Amino acid sequence: MKRFISRALLGLSLAVSLVSAQAPQTAALAIEGGTLIDGNGGAPVADSLVLIRGNTITAVGRKGQLAVPADARVINATGKFVLPGLWESQTAYSWYFGEAMPNHGITSSIDVGTEAEVAVPHRDAVLHGKDLAPRAFTGILRIGSTLNGATGYEGPLHTIRVPKSAEDTREVVWTVLNAGADYVIFYDGAMPFDWYKAGVEEAHKMGKPAFVRAYGPGIFPAQAAEIGAAQLPHSAGIPLAVAKNPSQFRQGRDDRNELDKYADMDDAKAADSINALVAHHVSLVPTFFINYRGYPNDWAEFRAEAHEWYKDANLQKYYPKEPMEASLAAYDDVDTGPIVEALPWVVALMKARPGGGPAQEGASAAGVPDPARSPQPAIHTIAPFLVTQGTTPVTITLKGVNFVRRSVVQFKGKPVPTKVASPTELEFTLDADAMKAAGRFDLVVINPSPVDTSFSRGMWGNGTSNTAHLVVNYRY
Repeated sequence: MKRFISRALLGLSLAVSLVSAQAPQTAALAIEGGTLIDGNGGAPVADSLVLIRGNTITAVGRKGQLAVPADARVINATGKFVLPGLWESQTAYSWYFGEAMPNHGITSSIDVGTEAEVAVPHRDAVLHGKDLAPRAFTGILRIGSTLNGATGYEGPLHTIRVPKSAEDTREVVWTVLNAGADYVIFYDGAMPFDWYKAGVEEAHKMGKPAFVRAYGPGIFPAQAAEIGAAQLPHSAGIPLAVAKNPSQFRQGRDDRNELDKYADMDDAKAADSINALVAHHVSLVPTFFINYRGYPNDWAEFRAEAHEWYKDANLQKYYPKEPMEASLAAYDDVDTGPIVEALPWVVALMKARPGGGPAQEGASAAGVPDPARSPQPAIHTIAPFLVTQGTTPVTITLKGVNFVRRSVVQFKGKPVPTKVASPTELEFTLDADAMKAAGRFDLVVINPSPVDTSFSRGMWGNGTSNTAHLVVNYRY
């Protein structure tokens, strides 16, 4: 999914998405005066200017620094934000979403295979400017182990298909992709493993990705990664895969109890899962608002905005009453149990990278705390503070406060092997490469995300300590 912002600002706003969805145009478009958010972590650009010709962003800068083409249509974005279009990466699309999604900044969507026969015509209508909706990608239907309410006598592009063998799985995949699907979706993890393998192989032969909800018992996340799944919708199977004691939990999909599994997370299992997913280029699709209702900090604000939005008289003229009421009811059907502390762990795992997962590699003594939200660390003393160039290995002791089990020292901007002895003391080791040059070098202690901001007091923030210094004396 991350590739959607790799080329600057794709789908800057609804206006841009409408231009992109229609036939190529030669006239230029200028969006000026807004605050530009680039989507790549860059600083916001006030009073920005974005120039577009056809379907290509040709220039980005500040208003007054770029020349606006004489033939440009100018959109005044003063007082507004200009940002990359958002992706709804797991949607059960319905016709009445067409206006709502672009109005909330969503310019592309990935469905979960619930549109059936109308999926491809809808997608193509959007791409050709015949229908106002986010640019759509579709799986048409879902392939799984149960009919999920269907009879089995529906047509070949009904929303559920249940194959009878590995070869039949290939046939279903072939049918779906030849009907125009952008990918195939395996709805659950309960079919025999060989069937998933055959289906993914068939999709790859046809140049298309496969999404797998690897809840088990037929297939789990690591196996899905090995056979080439591109995505795990719902991050399916991950909570059980990283739990210390998975046998204590209900197996398979169990949306409302996922946080219990994350609260029981095993660092080593999490690291193994992350490394396997990254090695095979598998994306996770977290579903925070389905599975963790009530936990996000802005939940009350989301609820208030939804209630206000549905009061719009024009919207009420066409938006069906039943889904509107169901949507609003979801904001009150919340789970606010004591395992709220697990939510930061979920976020940390979703952001993790290979080589240690949400936990930093290293050793620590028994009894060192490992909180879900890290306190702000601080360094009081360093000993020794002076060492001789080329002496290796060198072990340095830091004393301070708020060290946790996964604290790590960064020396000259790079992490070094760290052993935490207690909340007030840790050691780190420098190798020959670190001791190669003489000089006075900075070092800090970094605590893992997420950080409890109540500890920072505005002093350092972001889980990074104050800076200490190590002098590496020249060796004569």
